[in-house]
Amino acid sequence: MSIDLLFCRAPRILLVRFTDEITDANVDRMNALLARFVGEQGATNMIIDFSSAPFARILASRLAQRGRRPSRMQGFRRAFVVPETLIDVFRHYGLQQETHGDEPPLLVLSLEEALARLDSVGASFQAVVFASDLQRRS
Repeated sequence: MSIDLLFCRAPRILLVRFTDEITDANVDRMNALLARFVGEQGATNMIIDFSSAPFARILASRLAQRGRRPSRMQGFRRAFVVPETLIDVFRHYGLQQETHGDEPPLLVLSLEEALARLDSVGASFQAVVFASDLQRRS
């Protein structure tokens, strides 16, 4: 299980594959990776694919609380691929984002739908390698 970042340069879109349990700690790990990405590449359109996450152990109230924070990808479109069983939980997250001035993410049931909605069908993704990791290896 992991959190993988994949990037397509044309069109610029980040794909986050979230295959860990949806917990506060794992969402924090993902946010740290996103902060590194934005620091090196800048903000971009983004898809977070939660469809392979084994289950969620995050309270709806905690996810809503996270929705009150500004998006790292402000000004860019986001789509969350979520299992149907969690769509209402993520909808509440989106409402919190909207209430606090952010554009809520699109909620979709498949990666194909997310790519279509973000005008990125046919995108070719490569694993993200952070420059800071390459410098440490040298």
